[in-house]
Amino acid sequence: MNLKIRQVNGGKYNVLVDDFSIGYIETYHNKFHSNNCYLKLNLAKYDNAISKAIFDTIYQQENAPLQIMLNSSDKDKIAFAESGGFVCKRKCYDIKVNIDDLIYKNGREITINHCQYGSDAYRQCAHLMYAHYKETHDKINRLTVSCEDFMAILPKSAYYHGSNTEISSTMFVEENEIAYLLLQDKGSSLDFAYTVIGRLFSKYNSIIFECDDVDNSAMKLASMFQVELNSSYNTYIKK
Repeated sequence: MNLKIRQVNGGKYNVLVDDFSIGYIETYHNKFHSNNCYLKLNLAKYDNAISKAIFDTIYQQENAPLQIMLNSSDKDKIAFAESGGFVCKRKCYDIKVNIDDLIYKNGREITINHCQYGSDAYRQCAHLMYAHYKETHDKINRLTVSCEDFMAILPKSAYYHGSNTEISSTMFVEENEIAYLLLQDKGSSLDFAYTVIGRLFSKYNSIIFECDDVDNSAMKLASMFQVELNSSYNTYIKK
């Protein structure tokens, strides 16, 4: 078998077997996580026997760790990536729940606060969220933007528990989506989440959020509901 990998159009690698193209692998970059080179697989077939040679070539050319995001149902692509030296570093679950899914029945509603973009409390919440997000991504692909840049992608309102000078937990919410959250390891964190959930269910029939298995706060939130963590969107890294 004669294998060739040719870089074309800057960010694409054409894969040829016996001079016949079986597709290409596309590269791209994310300014929020700029250390790794991201890949998209677009091959007609996934032959595990040649994956290592392909990914080693791209790794040497890009001179950076490689990252692939794959759905857990993409069995052929996952086997191809793993045989090429990729390791699964994170699983992300998309969760949609309604009030009947809530199994955390012993929660008590506590006093919580709500803040909007531009306020001192919002900035405090954003700085805490930035530090938490940075920590949870450090071993995968570290955050490479400032807190100001990160703040630009956050929803414009947040709930929090505590005072402006000592905020313990926060959730950034947009309509029925909990987009970002931090539940500190303190006794009130689940009660805080319980209270926010109650407010959301008073307005919406369902709540949606993402849950990364490397994020203790997100896993705590998921544990409050009867959910099946089966299908996931996984992050694979090759260094």
